[in-house]
Amino acid sequence: MRFVRPRMLRDAVVRFAFALFAVAMAAVICGVADRTGAAEELHLAFWNVENLFDTADDPEVELDEEFMPDGPKQWTEERLRTKIDNLARVIRGMNDQRGPDILGVAEIENRQVLRRLARWITVQPRHYKIVHQDSPSRRGIDCGLLYDDRKLTLESARFHAVPDSESPTRDILEAELIDRGGRRLFVFVNHWPSRQHSDEARIRAARVLRSRVDQVLETDPNADIVALGDFNDSPESPSVRETLRAAEHLDDAVPGTMVNLFWPVHRRGEGTYVFADKWETLDQAVVSAGLFDDRGYRVRRKTADRALVVRDQLFHPAAPAIPRPNRSYSGNSFHASGYSDHLPIKLVLEVMPPVK
Repeated sequence: MRFVRPRMLRDAVVRFAFALFAVAMAAVICGVADRTGAAEELHLAFWNVENLFDTADDPEVELDEEFMPDGPKQWTEERLRTKIDNLARVIRGMNDQRGPDILGVAEIENRQVLRRLARWITVQPRHYKIVHQDSPSRRGIDCGLLYDDRKLTLESARFHAVPDSESPTRDILEAELIDRGGRRLFVFVNHWPSRQHSDEARIRAARVLRSRVDQVLETDPNADIVALGDFNDSPESPSVRETLRAAEHLDDAVPGTMVNLFWPVHRRGEGTYVFADKWETLDQAVVSAGLFDDRGYRVRRKTADRALVVRDQLFHPAAPAIPRPNRSYSGNSFHASGYSDHLPIKLVLEVMPPVK
């Protein structure tokens, strides 16, 4: 039998106690950081969720009757719950099963359906708050924003009307958010006019966004700005590249240049939406030059991408057709396993230490 000397035993106990103390202190530090909302990064996402309507007729909306129990889509409460559950599984799965810190959405009918979605995607200890306003769209579909108010505070919200001589379209949503360390982030959520409208309709939307971005940059040339959305145009389209001035690379020689983080996705031929059996990069994230400096927030390289979270997000039709987003409807046929006709997108911002 081997005997342990008292001194060796005492030293072992001291080392064990010190290890326990270190673990406890780390937990306390993490807990304090969590309670104060401090974080090393912010996870952002956007998703055009494809016709997330409630089941009631809104007399103020001209074209929502299609999505009613007795309408062509036979849009029942059961189908609504199925769709929200499907969307929520994807959103909750983002950011290593923690969900995004900020989520922009398009094609929601109203605040009520956005509130239901927020409840279903909430993963403790998340606490999402809503930014939303009914838009003038004849179809009754809006943009919305969810943010975790444990990390961020809403300083202000604005809704920018897009003039359109063809038909009323969605407002551009703007949220000015501040974290617990005083860092400021401007987030714009976009859903520009569809391809059924002229190119000029999307150029007008780009002009509205660019005008507001210029106002923000006039106040602070280093402002951190993220414009997320379904632009219904590609990164190389005139509305995005010329009017919005969203370049592939940061050009320090041109003041106010923005960077389209989805050029790599576009060049890979992957995209977020399939039309005529071809991928198109309609959903994008465009950022200001301030998100490349060492103040406030900074874009983490190679994090801007499509968010493929669950196995059946893509539908695989018979060859030679290519895989595509697993949508909720084909015509009036409901797909219980469907999500949206668009893929969600994501990006990560690093939180920079305060400048001393």
